[in-house]
Amino acid sequence: MAIPDRPTTLRRNILVVAIDEADAKHLRSSLENLEHQVIAVAATGTAAIDLAREHAPDLVLMDVVLDGELDGIEAATLIQEELAISTVFTCSQGDGIRLAHAKRARPAGFLFKPFDLKVLHCTLEVAFSMVDLQRQMDEQTSQFEALDERREKEFDRVRKQLFDSKKMEIVGALTGIIAHDFNNMLLPILGYSNLLVDALQDQPELSKLASEISTAANDSTSLTRQLLAFSRR
Repeated sequence: MAIPDRPTTLRRNILVVAIDEADAKHLRSSLENLEHQVIAVAATGTAAIDLAREHAPDLVLMDVVLDGELDGIEAATLIQEELAISTVFTCSQGDGIRLAHAKRARPAGFLFKPFDLKVLHCTLEVAFSMVDLQRQMDEQTSQFEALDERREKEFDRVRKQLFDSKKMEIVGALTGIIAHDFNNMLLPILGYSNLLVDALQDQPELSKLASEISTAANDSTSLTRQLLAFSRR
């Protein structure tokens, strides 16, 4: 079997999971010929999950049929769900029923035994294209989610500003109404207190009291002017 004329240029880390030791050695040799790195080899689904957690490979090449508690389909499903790492299933031509079940694990491809180097190369190219596309989509989704979060925060900030602005507008309106009414009440107090001051010139003590009333009324009038000015802002 000749090496493809155009080997994959991007070196990838691959986890090989094979029940047959000869298949595992053949896959390792073929992958290294294609300039990939086999980071580990496992023979069971449980070992595959542990190694995937430890090494975080770019792709898993996994036998559909494995010994132990987990078959390849179950192991691939758990690896995809927990680590978001895709799998290419390796299988025999007679595994039709298992293949139908394997599709539920959303694999990145299938590789049939006996392995052919050119077919392996093409299968990996397609699988990595799918993996890269999914990664780009996930990154874009994350960016959109981050953008939505920033927009939501900005919306909350603007909404709070509008609420505060409306609140101040209401406070200003109420202040104007109260100040206007209070000013109307002060006018007669101020007028009559001035009249009392003039009328009580011959009674100094009473005139002094009337003068204090007039002063207080003037101070209150000044305060109402400030409140009215605030209400017009």
